[in-house]
Amino acid sequence: MKSGCYALVAYSGEVLYVGLATDSIRDRMQVHLETPEKRALGTKGVPFWFYYLLRKPAEVTAVERGWMNQSILENGDMPLLNKVYSPS
Repeated sequence: MKSGCYALVAYSGEVLYVGLATDSIRDRMQVHLETPEKRALGTKGVPFWFYYLLRKPAEVTAVERGWMNQSILENGDMPLLNKVYSPS
């Protein structure tokens, strides 16, 4: 089991999506590669990098929330491809 948090990032360094995987980061990445919306060229670019941090399943929600909060603080909004955010 490889649980953790991950970010899809454009070549420019812009974070496009922040997510978590409680079972397998590899499987979650495959889902993103197969999702046309996540692979399409958008206003911020196309996902180019996949950064991740392995954590125990009980810790991934807190790490994801921290990454999302950081993105909101730096950019004034959540990443472009994130549609839902639960701050608690």
